Amino acid sequence: MDIRQNFRNILFWTIVLLVAFVNGMLTLILVNELFNVLFDNIDNEYFWGAEAQGWFYATKNTYLVYEGIWATIFLIILFFQIYFIVKKNKEKVLYTGLTFILLLAVMMVTHGQRD
Repeated sequence: MDIRQNFRNILFWTIVLLVAFVNGMLTLILVNELFNVLFDNIDNEYFWGAEAQGWFYATKNTYLVYEGIWATIFLIILFFQIYFIVKKNKEKVLYTGLTFILLLAVMMVTHGQRD
């Protein structure tokens, strides 16, 4: 194996692990947010029904469903990322990473503020 190929492999797996780490952190944040809203009763910190916020702040239940769907999606992707990393399947690791990045972009657009 020449030096270029070795460098590409190291770079590929470094990027893959960084993407999986970001996915894991985002999933942890979303699940933590769900538990905070569900069990800590911090309703006074959220402005349910406020027009300046996103549509998902209409009610507490709408917010929980919206965040729960994203948390579930990212958790499933994280599971497959870790599985394919352990199996060292480069093609599937690449596809799950790209799927995560695409869905992260979709989530950021739907979370965006409307002016």
